[in-house]
Amino acid sequence: MAQPKCKIHLIAGARPNIIKVAPLYKLLLTQSWCAPEFVWFTQHYTPELSSENLQDFGIQKPDHVIEVSQDNFGTRLGGMITQYQSLCSENRPDFVIVAGDVDTSLGASLAARRLDIPLVHLEAGLRSYDAAMPEEANRILIDAISDVWLSPSEAALQNLVLHEGKPPERVHFVGNIMIDSLCQMLDRDIQEQMLADYAPDGQAFGVATFHRPANVDTPARATWILETLDAISRRHPIVFPLHPRTRTTFERLGLMERLMALPAVTVIPALRYEKFINLLARADFILTDSGGIQEEAAYLRKPCFTLRETTERPVTVHCGSNHLINPENTKDVIFTVLDTAVQDRQITRIPLWDGLTSQRISHVLNQWWIQRTRP
Repeated sequence: MAQPKCKIHLIAGARPNIIKVAPLYKLLLTQSWCAPEFVWFTQHYTPELSSENLQDFGIQKPDHVIEVSQDNFGTRLGGMITQYQSLCSENRPDFVIVAGDVDTSLGASLAARRLDIPLVHLEAGLRSYDAAMPEEANRILIDAISDVWLSPSEAALQNLVLHEGKPPERVHFVGNIMIDSLCQMLDRDIQEQMLADYAPDGQAFGVATFHRPANVDTPARATWILETLDAISRRHPIVFPLHPRTRTTFERLGLMERLMALPAVTVIPALRYEKFINLLARADFILTDSGGIQEEAAYLRKPCFTLRETTERPVTVHCGSNHLINPENTKDVIFTVLDTAVQDRQITRIPLWDGLTSQRISHVLNQWWIQRTRP
């Protein structure tokens, strides 16, 4: 008798989720042992953060759409859990894959656990040890209730097995799936267009992007970001794709006029992933508070200045790409790195960040499914 196909729900609700889930979803569609279904939660709802990025990966229409309230956190999370429970009751998957640490991943995880559906956490084991970060609470909670853990680095695997006691046979070091997406999207023609649009004179330039509440929601931190942009752009022009949330917050704080007045900072709308990653590929350095961009910069071997006190991706610091910046060391660190000749910057490759993570995950999941269905 033919073995039944494994129904898999792959959950995404924000642009970083799309980047992590899409390459795996597309690969699983080609596998005979499974029937993957893409479940889209509308946590990110603007086109440049949602539909345009789905199109970049060839996903014209998700298999299921969960509408997410844009109200307060409690209402939003409760709605995610309720709606996804209803979907799973009508269309029960054999297991659920959630990625990263956004609210969507937590909501879907809680719903799956209450229905006793096996849960797989993609990008498991990352820890910043900063309890003030909402994402840190999310990733710890998801890891606490998962059944299979897919880690992007050896340090993440050690966090799970050595520090938190997860069963080693269900923790797998598979590499960084974001690099799969990055490799698929690099395009020289798009890069040349990005240069023509934003660096026509061929001058070295940086890319900046900020969106974390701890940075953009308070006047002191937001002002620090503006001061940093002002100081760095006096030596190197900066392209600043403005996250919709950051624009809203800066407008509320009365800082948009000050931002727009910076002469060497080009403020543009948020870019879809395909364009953004090719802009990063041609930039000379990156200023950010994003987790995923720290990883992309490391693969592209670009100096990345992360305006945070901690990172859940210490491997990007250890490889020499990423530098944590605080208000006391801002100029010293950034100018020291930028003044170092490119050939003297020591940025090393990270194991299994090679564009083949989807294939390793598919093998892990297939073997797990075979074991579960074996008589």
